Order: sequence, then C-alpha cells, then structure tokens
Amino acid sequence: MMSLVYKDLMNLKQQGRIYILIMGIWAVVAGMERNPAFLGGVLSVFSVLVAITAYAYDEKAGWDKYALTMPVGKKELVLSKYVLAVLMMACSMVLFLGLNAVLRTPEKELFDLTCIFLALGLLAMDVILPLIFRFGVEKGRVIMILAFLILSVIGLVGSELSAPVLQILSSKLFNLFLVAAGILLLPVSVWISFAVYRRKEF
Repeated sequence: MMSLVYKDLMNLKQQGRIYILIMGIWAVVAGMERNPAFLGGVLSVFSVLVAITAYAYDEKAGWDKYALTMPVGKKELVLSKYVLAVLMMACSMVLFLGLNAVLRTPEKELFDLTCIFLALGLLAMDVILPLIFRFGVEKGRVIMILAFLILSVIGLVGSELSAPVLQILSSKLFNLFLVAAGILLLPVSVWISFAVYRRKEF
C-alpha cells in the first residue's frame, strides 16, 4: 500500500511545488499579521485537497482499471488515499506548530487552535473522501463546496449565539470532543468508502 502512496507523491511532485509555494506565502502572511489561525484554516483542508488531487489524476488516467490487473485490491486503493491525507495532515500540523513556536503563541490559545484545525481536517476527510469515491472528483467537488458553504452558514449563525453557549463551544473539553469525533469517525469513513468503491464497475 505504501507503494501506492509513493506513486501518488510522485504524481503530485510538480503540483506539490505549487502547494509548497502557496503554503509558504500563507505562512509568511500569517507571521506578519501574527495570526496563526490565518494559516491554520488553510492547512486544515490542505490534506484533503491533496488526496482529492491524487484521486483526480488516477481518475483521468484510468489508473484504477490498470491497478486492478495487478496484485492490488480495491481496499488498498482506498486506504492509500486516506494514508496520503493523514500524512499531509501531519506535515501541515508540523508547519502550523512551527509557526506558533516562532510567534510564541500562548499555550491555551495554541491548544485550542490546534484542536480546532486538527478536528476540522479530520472531519473534512471523514465526509469528503467517501463522497469522492462515490461520485467522482467533478460531482464530489460540487458537493464538497456545498458542504463548506453549509458549514460557513452554521459558523456565522454560531457566532451570534449567546455568551454561555459560545463559552461551551470554545472550552477545552469541547475541542477535545471534536478531535475525538474526527478520529473515531475515521474508521467509519474508510468502511463507507470501501463499501462504495467495492461496488464500482471498471
């Protein structure tokens, strides 16, 4: 399976330079503004974006049909995209924590921001990857945009909530709950993706 991840990384090599440049620019801007959340919001969905791009390359090249003629199962093809996304998320978190170390972000704020962006990345992965496996990149991208729009509306509505509710939502316990939810839903997401992909005809 790791050979499949390596294949994706090689396919993304040229695109990766662009991603690194964009992340570098965002990191510099976030540092100048002394606002790590500016970078964290981008990094939280970066890992999913990389996995989607890798799947788009496979879809365009008809890789799945070719791969299934080799000793590679559908399960490995699905898991490789999740491994790629988790790997990119780990790299993103290292960059995010590095920026916060430079900015000397207070411990409480750093904990909250890390939990929020880690949870957002995990939950995005849990929801979006099964949609991509089910509908393909083009249709899945539309659904993904709609999902983020809905989340944005929920966020705007949430910002108008009363102070006690906002205090609960920003508490350490709630942040840990979000991260735990993202982790616990990951096996469910993988199972759904595999179930969907297993039924696909090539």
